[in-house]
Amino acid sequence: MSTAATTSISSPVLHSHKLDKTMEALSLVSVRALLALMLWYLFSFGAIFLNKYVVDMLNAEMIIFCEY
Repeated sequence: MSTAATTSISSPVLHSHKLDKTMEALSLVSVRALLALMLWYLFSFGAIFLNKYVVDMLNAEMIIFCEY
Protein backbone atom coordinates (compact mmCIF):
# COMPACT_ATOMS: atom_id res chain seq x y z
CA MET A 1 0.00 0.00 0.00
CA SER A 2 1.40 3.41 -0.84
CA THR A 3 1.57 6.35 1.54
CA ALA A 4 -0.89 8.35 -0.58
CA ALA A 5 -3.55 5.69 -0.04
CA THR A 6 -3.06 5.61 3.72
CA THR A 7 -3.19 9.39 4.15
CA SER A 8 -6.47 9.77 2.27
CA ILE A 9 -8.29 7.38 4.61
CA SER A 10 -9.62 9.19 7.63
CA SER A 11 -10.17 7.48 10.92
CA PRO A 12 -13.80 7.26 12.12
CA VAL A 13 -12.57 7.90 15.66
CA LEU A 14 -11.37 11.38 14.71
CA HIS A 15 -14.78 12.36 13.30
CA SER A 16 -17.01 10.69 15.89
CA HIS A 17 -17.25 13.84 18.04
CA LYS A 18 -18.37 15.89 15.03
CA LEU A 19 -20.89 13.18 14.11
CA ASP A 20 -22.25 13.11 17.66
CA LYS A 21 -22.79 16.88 17.59
CA THR A 22 -24.57 16.62 14.23
CA MET A 23 -26.82 13.81 15.44
CA GLU A 24 -27.56 15.73 18.63
CA ALA A 25 -28.60 18.78 16.62
CA LEU A 26 -30.97 16.66 14.52
CA SER A 27 -32.31 14.65 17.45
CA LEU A 28 -35.91 14.84 18.61
CA VAL A 29 -34.75 14.39 22.18
CA SER A 30 -34.01 18.06 22.64
CA VAL A 31 -35.72 20.48 24.96
CA ARG A 32 -37.03 22.69 22.16
CA ALA A 33 -38.51 19.76 20.24
CA LEU A 34 -40.19 18.31 23.32
CA LEU A 35 -41.57 21.73 24.29
CA ALA A 36 -42.97 22.27 20.80
CA LEU A 37 -44.55 18.83 20.82
CA MET A 38 -46.14 19.37 24.23
CA LEU A 39 -47.51 22.76 23.18
CA TRP A 40 -48.93 21.28 19.97
CA TYR A 41 -50.74 18.54 21.93
CA LEU A 42 -52.01 21.07 24.49
CA PHE A 43 -53.45 23.40 21.86
CA SER A 44 -54.92 20.49 19.90
CA PHE A 45 -56.65 19.19 23.03
CA GLY A 46 -57.93 22.69 23.78
CA ALA A 47 -59.36 23.08 20.28
CA ILE A 48 -61.15 19.73 20.40
CA PHE A 49 -62.46 20.38 23.89
CA LEU A 50 -63.74 23.86 22.95
CA ASN A 51 -65.38 22.54 19.78
CA LYS A 52 -67.27 19.93 21.78
CA TYR A 53 -68.21 22.53 24.41
CA VAL A 54 -69.57 24.95 21.79
CA VAL A 55 -71.57 22.21 20.09
CA ASP A 56 -73.00 21.16 23.45
CA MET A 57 -73.93 24.73 24.34
CA LEU A 58 -75.71 25.16 20.98
CA ASN A 59 -77.52 21.83 21.46
CA ALA A 60 -76.30 20.86 18.01
CA GLU A 61 -75.36 17.48 16.59
CA MET A 62 -71.74 16.38 16.34
CA ILE A 63 -72.23 15.84 12.60
CA ILE A 64 -71.85 19.60 12.23
CA PHE A 65 -68.05 19.12 12.19
CA CYS A 66 -68.31 16.82 9.19
CA GLU A 67 -70.21 19.22 6.97
CA TYR A 68 -68.53 21.80 4.77
